[in-house]
Amino acid sequence: MNDNMALTATIFITDKCNLACKYCYEENKQYKTIKAEYIDRFIDLLYHEPRYCNRKQIVLDFIGGEALLEWQLMEHAMNRFIEVGKNLHHPWITENRFIFFNTSNGTLFDNPDIKAFLERWKCLQVGVSLDGCKKAHDMNRVYLNGKGSYDKIMGTMEWWKNRYHQELVKGTMNRDTLPMLADMLINQINLGFEPWANPIYEENWTQEDADEYYNQLKKVVDFIFHRKLYLKLKPIGRPRPNPKESQDMERGYCGSGVYMVTLGMNGKLYPCHRFATGRHRFDIGDIWNGFDEKKFAILRDGQKRINRQIGSTSLPLCYSANYDINGTFDYHNNEEIMTEQEYRIYDYWMERMNGVCL
Repeated sequence: MNDNMALTATIFITDKCNLACKYCYEENKQYKTIKAEYIDRFIDLLYHEPRYCNRKQIVLDFIGGEALLEWQLMEHAMNRFIEVGKNLHHPWITENRFIFFNTSNGTLFDNPDIKAFLERWKCLQVGVSLDGCKKAHDMNRVYLNGKGSYDKIMGTMEWWKNRYHQELVKGTMNRDTLPMLADMLINQINLGFEPWANPIYEENWTQEDADEYYNQLKKVVDFIFHRKLYLKLKPIGRPRPNPKESQDMERGYCGSGVYMVTLGMNGKLYPCHRFATGRHRFDIGDIWNGFDEKKFAILRDGQKRINRQIGSTSLPLCYSANYDINGTFDYHNNEEIMTEQEYRIYDYWMERMNGVCL
């Protein structure tokens, strides 16, 4: 176990959202908000539970819905986190080993109260979800009336880029936008970002989809090398693990339940945010009784069983998405066929690099 990994402690602030993204995995929104007292108990637990408080660093993360709709609770949580840490003289605070983070849909930055809140909290990093080009983005990231949100995000994009100096936006791809993936990623590049759009876990991807995924990514790599951007951008895809890495549980492990913990709106502790928001949920304790070792053991046994079923631990597998979709830790998806294309495209990038005279 790598004890140097930062703890990501996530607070599920609200499932309210001003958008209705078509591929959102939060299918059963109740439009509720967490209680402030639950946040207080969670923060106290983080500072006193040995499994968490001994981590050298922490990322206190806020999710929704759209968490900025409840920015007052985010501010309460950050104030509480700093106050408790100061009173305990905890190194997270005394040695500045913490980060506050939130991913937003990017449509609320022109709200005066929210903008003032973001300007007050310089230590809060805010990411933005942007699928890429306008056509693909507006197919899925829509308002309740069906209108796309791309133009709204672009209206404050320069402010956001100057405020946070981000190199990455969070892109998402489903089967409908797969044929536009190259356009999506190239538009991200033209906007000044690293190209990225994650295939959603809910699609039952086919080999035909996987082949198209590779072809779309290949177009992007060819664009990058044609424009001589290969020294400015990170390689697309991921390096293929060696056999030893493929059998290393911790190297291929996402961190859910160990490097990650999420506070659900019901006061329960979850291994990560997806275990807290989906159709099928799995908790590892609560803020009243603390961390539950027996439930955690069930989680780890389930994760190891999945790894045995797919024959590798090196895949960037989302255990929680698998559990959400199937209601069991047995593996029923075919996520690995998409990951294989990410290995292939990384190899293709390296081949192109070998042909470049630097």
